[in-house]
Amino acid sequence: MKKISNNFQLEHDLVRLSHDLNFKYGVRKIGYFYDYTNTNSLKPAEVNIIVELEKPMGWKFFEMKEFLEKKLFRRIDIVTPNGIKILFKSEVMHSVKWL
Repeated sequence: MKKISNNFQLEHDLVRLSHDLNFKYGVRKIGYFYDYTNTNSLKPAEVNIIVELEKPMGWKFFEMKEFLEKKLFRRIDIVTPNGIKILFKSEVMHSVKWL
């Protein structure tokens, strides 16, 4: 699978937003990975973001998703390490680019 051609911009934007994400939502660590469930696609329809949180955040998690989509100008899927299906977890965790 080909990766999104503009990884540099994505990484730059995520690093730029990391302070706000920590302050507003308690994000300790952020990264991204590619969707292994749709291997026929040349590029993912959305960016897969993974976050480690200081504490559970409940419904505010969805607010954070909307915040990132507006700031990145693209759809995202966001998950915590515990939210990854066990079938894909090993492969996904090995492919995460932590920032």
